[in-house]
Amino acid sequence: MSAIVHIIADPHLGESVDKPMRVFGSEWEDHVRKFKEAWLAQVAPEDTVFLPGDISWGIDLNEALADFLFLEQLPGKKILSKGNHDYWWTTLSKMQKFLDDNALTTISFLHNDAVAVEGMIVCGSKGYLWDAGEPVTQNEKLIRREAARLELSLKAGRKLRKTCPGYEAAELVVVLHYPPLTVGQRNEPILSLLHEYDIKRCYFGHIHGPGKAAAVTGEVDGVSYFLVSADFLSFCPQKMNKNSFLLRDL
Repeated sequence: MSAIVHIIADPHLGESVDKPMRVFGSEWEDHVRKFKEAWLAQVAPEDTVFLPGDISWGIDLNEALADFLFLEQLPGKKILSKGNHDYWWTTLSKMQKFLDDNALTTISFLHNDAVAVEGMIVCGSKGYLWDAGEPVTQNEKLIRREAARLELSLKAGRKLRKTCPGYEAAELVVVLHYPPLTVGQRNEPILSLLHEYDIKRCYFGHIHGPGKAAAVTGEVDGVSYFLVSADFLSFCPQKMNKNSFLLRDL
């Protein structure tokens, strides 16, 4: 039996900080326990779980260590990408050294590259949506930067098709932290990349509580969009294997 690939964004772990999440809704009460119990019920040691952003409230890697140790003890391989609250995120070399120094062997990062797993190739970046509190030039800069990072990842995915045996026709799947579109916004550079690279599935997080009213899920212009924020999934990782993923009702 093939291993299963799962996804869940926004666990917002805070083993070393006092950052209550219940301000986002009563469902966040005791959410780490719910997250752990659901993970243990769903994920086997041979499985892989993508966590696209807002992993830990730690302000740096030292403060985030307790959350990494928590993830390490859970079954499966964990592949982390950056969210807007992952202040601990630094250079890939420093993060890899952090993993090595702390014997964190089941955790890796998706950053300007791609991962071939169970017949699919997963690409991604943080993404971005316009922030009314930021200057226009800063918004434009961040949109261009994240689109460039996603394109690096998609190019790496295409390269894996050529270099990874058995993946010559593999589907490219995109995971982002920010949604590429909402009821009121569209990130055109990222949406253009999804169509240029013939992406059929895009997973995203970032949206919580009442904010889900602005989420766009389902098929739009040939791309199926999935909201995988932890609270939206009732803290239970969702399967990504082809023909096993589900569209949940908002």
